[in-house]
Amino acid sequence: PMPPMDEVWSGTLRYSIVRVQGADDAVLAVRGETLDVAATRAMQVRAMVRDWIEQDEQQVRLVCTADLDVLEPHQGVAFGFAADLLCDGVVVASFRFDDRPLQMGRRLVFNGSVVATHDGTGIDADPSRWSVRIRGDATESLRWVDCDRYWAGEFSVPMERVME
Repeated sequence: PMPPMDEVWSGTLRYSIVRVQGADDAVLAVRGETLDVAATRAMQVRAMVRDWIEQDEQQVRLVCTADLDVLEPHQGVAFGFAADLLCDGVVVASFRFDDRPLQMGRRLVFNGSVVATHDGTGIDADPSRWSVRIRGDATESLRWVDCDRYWAGEFSVPMERVME
């Protein structure tokens, strides 16, 4: 339902707009041990693996939950996340998260999935070869409109710790 006419806001907002080539030019990349520890502590990673159409393919669904209470004390620094699936330290696929993370109280939930091709030894058969790398991403950090810097660090989690 529409609010009564006397409750509608009116006014003027002024913004400075600058044309940039990409997200990396719009926000400043920052790193540091304090930010790396905060990102690692804030992010809970879970992965579900299932066989796909071809014998050498598996679908990996990644669910990452970020704790805002851990991230917000770092005023002015955006935490936009991206993730990669690695086998023996080599990127096999990059996750594409949903356009909008689900907000559940003080947590943001990011969902993504990839289809990964393997060399005959599936992820679930030998998870010790596989890991998930969580990294800061300039484009994803633009969701935090009040920030002019973003976390550009990364951390990896062994697949055997995150598989369900």
